[in-house]
Amino acid sequence: MRASRSRVALVPIPGAYAVTAWLDLWSPMLAGLAPWQTAALIVPHMLGAMVRGEIPAAHRRFGGCIVGRRVA
Repeated sequence: MRASRSRVALVPIPGAYAVTAWLDLWSPMLAGLAPWQTAALIVPHMLGAMVRGEIPAAHRRFGGCIVGRRVA
């Protein structure tokens, strides 16, 4: 079966909001930095968390939903 693109896009959204919340918690410490410096500090951690943690967990948990199979 072929995975639905909309489902592949929708499943990781809660994790993206969690990463955004994490960024909001750190924003007071990063307030004095230029935007490019903030991005240089945050993006590697955010990318690692999404690629190694949140996306694989979402695919393990919701893999059947993404592909369109019914989970019994």
